[in-house]
Amino acid sequence: MGFLVGGYNDQIFILWQSWCMNAEGAFNATSFCSYYAYPYGIDINVFYSQPILWGVFFLLARVLGGVTAYNILIFLGGALGLLFSYLLFRKWFSFYVSVSLALSYALSSYFFVHVGSHVDLSQIWVFPAFLLIFLKAIRSQKLTYYLFSGLFISVTLLISNYYGYFLYLLSLLFFFIEVIKPEVFRNGKKLLWKVFAFAVMGISSLIVAIPFVTPYFRANFISNTQDSLEENKLKVVRPIEDFFIFSSRPWHFLLPSTRNPFFGKFSEEVISQLERKDYFLFKNYFHDEHAGLFLGLSNLLLMIFSVYLFFKSQVELKDREVMLKMLFVLFMLILFSFPPYFAVSQSKIYLPSYALYLFFPMFRVLSRLGVIILLVTLFISGFGLSYIEKKIPNILFLIILLLLTSFGLVQSFVPVRLTNVSVTPPVFTFLRYNTSKDSVIAVYPYTEGNKVLFWMREHQRRFANPRGFHIGDFDSAEFTSKLKTDEGLDDARISGINYLLVFKSSSAASLHFFKGSEQIRLLKEFDDSYIYTFN
Repeated sequence: MGFLVGGYNDQIFILWQSWCMNAEGAFNATSFCSYYAYPYGIDINVFYSQPILWGVFFLLARVLGGVTAYNILIFLGGALGLLFSYLLFRKWFSFYVSVSLALSYALSSYFFVHVGSHVDLSQIWVFPAFLLIFLKAIRSQKLTYYLFSGLFISVTLLISNYYGYFLYLLSLLFFFIEVIKPEVFRNGKKLLWKVFAFAVMGISSLIVAIPFVTPYFRANFISNTQDSLEENKLKVVRPIEDFFIFSSRPWHFLLPSTRNPFFGKFSEEVISQLERKDYFLFKNYFHDEHAGLFLGLSNLLLMIFSVYLFFKSQVELKDREVMLKMLFVLFMLILFSFPPYFAVSQSKIYLPSYALYLFFPMFRVLSRLGVIILLVTLFISGFGLSYIEKKIPNILFLIILLLLTSFGLVQSFVPVRLTNVSVTPPVFTFLRYNTSKDSVIAVYPYTEGNKVLFWMREHQRRFANPRGFHIGDFDSAEFTSKLKTDEGLDDARISGINYLLVFKSSSAASLHFFKGSEQIRLLKEFDDSYIYTFN
């Protein structure tokens, strides 16, 4: 299988699904698998609400294997991101400026953060590709391009629900801009045409997607307590706290990843200082989402320079309108990425993101708007670069551009882990050949659950506590955390678990508890783990 891009992260579930679809015997499952979260099992719906992406993935996985298919799709996401962002920027800027901006987009912190865990979020090409069509629609005023824009949103929604949702939000902002333009708002005929064009776009955006998103829409917006079990499974309930944890803060746009080899220590110190302050919005830095918000200091300085040129009327007249639109879109997207409200004294000041929480609570990770915020920031900064390009000798400009681009890429770099999955960890081979086939295993700590799930292809045993699973009164995270107590071990034995796989990544206190417990005994020790069985 070679190397897997990323560690044992969120992508493991679809890799496990792809294995299930191609496995032999009892493990072959296309609808239900009893080996996952024993004794509950899980329905396997490999296409659910993103059928285009998963259809391509599972087709490739059947031919090349899940790991190779995953690696190919994330590579394509970055390569197409580079291509379509270049084509977008090339409509306004020179070749060299466009290449620089496209590299900054395709090799951004956002892409590096998600490339090792979310194949859908790695498809960053959809945003520049959409703007290529949509900005053409606005400039040409041809209904055909509005129709294509809508169809593109529909396709995007079936590639990534989050990205389709973001394109709806982006379109809504442009709609507002277009209808409040004085020459449109004061002209009834133009206003009616504009509303009609966007209506066509909205309707066409549902044509492809509606059969797939209707069950989710019904479950989340029309459902009631009498709904079927199937509809209840599709219902997503997110507490408002999630919208605070996974939203952006102003400093997230300014700080490189804490894992950046050059500036990470600085970011870590700043975040640590902020978290010491007694204010809730300074808490909860979550690297795997918030690090993707970094825009690059050189990009920010160039954007500020572009804004300065705009107000000094140094931007060409033909570009002033699109730049003004992008500035408004940038401002609103940043507001939408912020928490639903912040508190001043005893008062709450609500932000536009509160409306997103009320109407679309299933999309809780507002910080993912950073990918569009970056694209728009780069677009605006391109006008500053173009101005400099016209004012200085070409060779000097290329040197400056190379330095700025290199500095930006160094700042944005986030190391991506490569996991060697060509060698099976011995612990899983031992489980396969030294335990009965109907055995049930549990893992500790919770963070190692994805590793056990991925290597089910080797150990082939029922797995009781995979990450992220909860049903009824059972919550896998809570169950796992209790395993380091006598009560937790009692619950595990009663529920039918035969073996406890404890990794040495556990805390010293937890390892000491398992070693001294009279309820279990050590069966085998490995370099990275222990296998215990119940007395």
